Amino acid sequence: MQKIFLHGLGAGLISAIVCLFYSELYSSAMDVDFSDVINIFSVMGTCLFGSLIAAAGYYFLTTKVSDRDIVDVVFNIIFLTLTFLSCIYPFSVRLPFELESPELFPGLVIPMHFFPVLFWIAFNPAFKHGRS
Repeated sequence: MQKIFLHGLGAGLISAIVCLFYSELYSSAMDVDFSDVINIFSVMGTCLFGSLIAAAGYYFLTTKVSDRDIVDVVFNIIFLTLTFLSCIYPFSVRLPFELESPELFPGLVIPMHFFPVLFWIAFNPAFKHGRS
């Protein structure tokens, strides 16, 4: 169980760092400032929370299914599906009227939605979760 939550914590921390880097890169390249809408704490919190919830879901699946390869496939499909569904939210959020270029907001946050799942999958070989 500890390895699973370390996997989630590692994926969350690294994805948060990458999201912050991407946010700075996107903001400077597009000359926009969305710091009134998203900030360092919301990015870090969202990445960590999402990855730790994913770790809890993975742990739950491991208690129900004994074949870890099946758990990996089912979990990855569920995590990716939920990530795609979460991309609907940025299109429905109401941004402040004084914000310049609100049409660029989804271009900032939608790629960020995929970083936690990408790092979960990338770190999976390092965290075999008890497999020999």
